[in-house]
Amino acid sequence: MKNFKIFFILILFSQLSFAQNRIVYGTVMDSLGLLIPGANILIEGTKTDVQSDFEGRFSIKVNSDQFLIFTYMGFFRQRVSAAKNDIEVIMQMDHSHENECIVPPIPVKREKFRNAITTISAEDLKNSNDPKYNFKRDYYSPLIFILDYGLKKPDYEFQLKYKISYAPIQDRSPEYVKAYNKLTFKHLKKKYKKSWQSEIRKDAIGLNEFLGID
Repeated sequence: MKNFKIFFILILFSQLSFAQNRIVYGTVMDSLGLLIPGANILIEGTKTDVQSDFEGRFSIKVNSDQFLIFTYMGFFRQRVSAAKNDIEVIMQMDHSHENECIVPPIPVKREKFRNAITTISAEDLKNSNDPKYNFKRDYYSPLIFILDYGLKKPDYEFQLKYKISYAPIQDRSPEYVKAYNKLTFKHLKKKYKKSWQSEIRKDAIGLNEFLGID
C-alpha cells in the first residue's frame, strides 16, 4: 500500500511538472506556405500574447494544457493546443475580408529561414566601432532591437518594405544589442541609402548615435 501511494505521488508530480510553464516555439504561415508576420498569438483565457516576427516565428511561455489563439487580419481565427514544444500553424484565408486593406504574407518559403537565426561573434563585438570592419553576416533576416516591442501597422509595413524584423531586447547585453543594430543600420544604409531613416522606429537601440543625432 505504501509503495502504491509513492507511485501515485510520483505520477501526480510528473503530470504537474509537465503542465508547468515552458517556452513553446512556432511558425505561422498560410495555406501556400507563405510566412505571416504580425500574427497575434494569445494564451486562451488570459491577456498574455505575442506577435510573430518577420519570419512568421514566435515563442511564448505557456502551460502544456493551455490553448493558443491565432488571429491575423483576413484569416480565420485558430485555436491550437500548446501541448507540443514546436508548433507549425497554417492559417486559412477568410475571403469575406477581400475588400479590406490587408498586409500580405511574406512571399518566401519557411525552409529558407529554418536555420537563419542570427548571432554576432566576439570578433564582431570587438570591432563594431571600426568603420572598415565587415561583419561576416548572412542577411536573410536582419534584426533591429527596440525598447518597446508593441508593434503597430507602420512597423509591419517597415518590416515588409525593408525585409527587416523588429525584435525585443530580452536578456541580451547592451553591448550585443548596440553592435547588432549597428550592423543592421549599415546594411540598410548600403542597400537603401537614406530612405529608411525617416521610417524606422525611433527607439531602435543606437539609432541616434549611428545617424549622428544628439
